[in-house]
Amino acid sequence: MGNLYSLFIVFIYMFACGALGSVINYFNLRRFQMGKSYNI
Repeated sequence: MGNLYSLFIVFIYMFACGALGSVINYFNLRRFQMGKSYNI
């Protein structure tokens, strides 16, 4: 049971890291687009 539990922890950790990376990429893209539109 411990092996399955550790696998579940790793899956949650990977999912959290992926979601966090997506959010950071989204905000960086928005900021880059706004900066590009302001730098006309």
